[in-house]
Amino acid sequence: MATSIQDLKMGISIKLNELFGDTYKIYAEEVKQGLSPPAFFIKHVRSSASKGIGGRYTRNNLFSVNFFPVENGAELEQCDAVADTLLIDFEYVMSGADAFRTTKKNSFVLDKVLHFEFEINYPILKVEAEELMANLTQTSTTTEE
Repeated sequence: MATSIQDLKMGISIKLNELFGDTYKIYAEEVKQGLSPPAFFIKHVRSSASKGIGGRYTRNNLFSVNFFPVENGAELEQCDAVADTLLIDFEYVMSGADAFRTTKKNSFVLDKVLHFEFEINYPILKVEAEELMANLTQTSTTTEE
């Protein structure tokens, strides 16, 4: 069974909790009433698929994790500390028994909110339901010299 975006979001949430603990709230759905800092918001930005040989594809997923610091006058320092941890320690995301490597990690701060972007890319195999070859008959002959 293929890994879904929701499975990856759950793995991202678990990894953030491992790195930062329970004092940071983690949101993966739209928040109607506002966030309660310090908090992370996980967003799936886009997906694409690249065709390989046969039924092989590469699924490319871009995610963004936004960090909302506590408003105490040191918001930029908080963002820098979180960015350092994410760039170094946010290496793998688990989904079930599978580990997915994060790539193309980058971060920037905009309006005192840290934006951490990364990709999770993995191969998939598309199996056709139809049978490609039903029967094969082979004949051979030999010649005498």
